[in-house]
Amino acid sequence: MRHIAKALIGIAVLNMSFATTAHAADKPQASCDAPELFGKDDNDYNRLVCEGTTHMQRQQYTQAVRAFEAAMQKTLYDSPNFVLYPRLALAYLRAGDPAKARATLKKGEIALSIFIGAVKCLETNEQLNVIKQAGSDSDRAVYESPYWPEVSRRMCGAMYDIIYTQRSFTRVLDEAKLVQAYLDIKKEIETQK
Repeated sequence: MRHIAKALIGIAVLNMSFATTAHAADKPQASCDAPELFGKDDNDYNRLVCEGTTHMQRQQYTQAVRAFEAAMQKTLYDSPNFVLYPRLALAYLRAGDPAKARATLKKGEIALSIFIGAVKCLETNEQLNVIKQAGSDSDRAVYESPYWPEVSRRMCGAMYDIIYTQRSFTRVLDEAKLVQAYLDIKKEIETQK
């Protein structure tokens, strides 16, 4: 009787193991090769980025939009959460919403302009503002955009000031990669008009 009970428990454990393995294989993991991953941690943000990336690869664009939007809502304590704007814009485009794609891309442009120092944040008692840096050739539309209040809430604040002042060769290279990714997606979205 004990042998039968042990055998049944063994079979049950084996079946649960196979079921868990099969289910885990269907679920996107945070070990994808997306450039937007933050840190080396297996955190909610990274899992959502990988989930969205997997949905994009499977041409499940509506699900990709949901995953990327959820990732954009996560707080990244060491950095403003903005690098997914271009990929989210591309997901909107492929999901059949070019207007939302263009709006999201514009938010990405404003955020990237803040990050690279083309514009800066100015905090007043009433609100956060985005102002042009001296000597910047940034487009005036950045300041007249209906999106800057939303983006400034995401990008501005005393906790991020140190990030925008740290300059190094590595930082410039990282910024160049972000700008290139933005430009590649912008070109694809603009050709879909």
